[in-house]
Amino acid sequence: MTQITLITKNFPPRTCGVGSYTYWLGEEFRKKGYKVKIIKEGNEKVNSKLEFISLPSFSFRNVLINLPSNPTQLIIFQYVAQMYGRAGVCLSLPLFLWKLKKRGKLITTLHELFLPFKGYNFYHNRLKGLILSIIQRLQFVAIVFLSDAIVVTSEERLKLVKKFSPKKTYKIPVGVNFEIHTKKKLNKKEKIILTTFGTLQIEGDYFTLLRGLRLVKEEIENIELRIVGNIDTKFPLYYQIKEEIRKLNLLNNVKWFINIPSWKVIDLLSETDIYVFLKKEGPTGRSTTLVLALALGLPIIAYKGENVDPMFKDKENIILIPKKGIKEWKEGVVSIITDSTLKEKLKTNSKKLFQTYFSWGKIVGNYEKIFEKIE
Repeated sequence: MTQITLITKNFPPRTCGVGSYTYWLGEEFRKKGYKVKIIKEGNEKVNSKLEFISLPSFSFRNVLINLPSNPTQLIIFQYVAQMYGRAGVCLSLPLFLWKLKKRGKLITTLHELFLPFKGYNFYHNRLKGLILSIIQRLQFVAIVFLSDAIVVTSEERLKLVKKFSPKKTYKIPVGVNFEIHTKKKLNKKEKIILTTFGTLQIEGDYFTLLRGLRLVKEEIENIELRIVGNIDTKFPLYYQIKEEIRKLNLLNNVKWFINIPSWKVIDLLSETDIYVFLKKEGPTGRSTTLVLALALGLPIIAYKGENVDPMFKDKENIILIPKKGIKEWKEGVVSIITDSTLKEKLKTNSKKLFQTYFSWGKIVGNYEKIFEKIE
């Protein structure tokens, strides 16, 4: 029986997309007959048949102490720079990866790459942002050269990483598991609900959405936007968005759901009429809440950015809006609300898209193709 060891710092029951993904990936491997072990931080009890090594304090040293050498072992390292070092700086990463390679075949899943150079403002400190970006790029180079295989979750990242490592880079979108915890639905005569998820960051254009929402309100008064996520209320962007909401007279049309438990995410999505994906790059296969919206068959509106994954087709399984397209936001939302044929088409094709690209059977099958090549 093949041993698979997954390494992650964040893990359920903490709210974290990478942690939840690791847990469910491990469960799916177990169902396929693999012997699965997860090395994680925290002593929380998890009701699962998986084997866990829980580290009270996560460090690369503690991971290596608890990871025996096994030439046939498959090690899957979940990488987000900010998980393993302050501000994403972990200078011991190359040594850690080198030692992991000595204990089995190393697959690194790149959930994030590095901070962007252009326009990055790390809490209003551009110099600090620039330095962090350079360090994280060096870490990325170490990952590329020391991993036996690299997994990315979007087409844009596949193209980028393949420039450095064309023969051992693969794209596997993220997967999700969900359970509807409540069947309660709001009366649609009372509210039509738009929901967007994520931390507040420069990659999301909230201001165009809010200005488009004001235009929607002129035709449909019972509209409500919900902003959901792990949000730092000390971040200047939070206050800028709140001020914009006030200026646009949308105080009664926008609700915040900050740092909510993971089970509440499903409840909010079950009440949602339209899911809004705000990243300027466009929809990709690396957003767990976007994939969850597809699984639930929700109509989705997103930006037509430069990095839209090819499986997303405008007016087929999603509505794509040009950047700064305030009028187009309004038209997209109103068309979904008023055109029942379009709405049903988007809902049906969302579910089809999920089954085709994001089901666990597809994801595990893609991993097994990698296993065959590196074993």
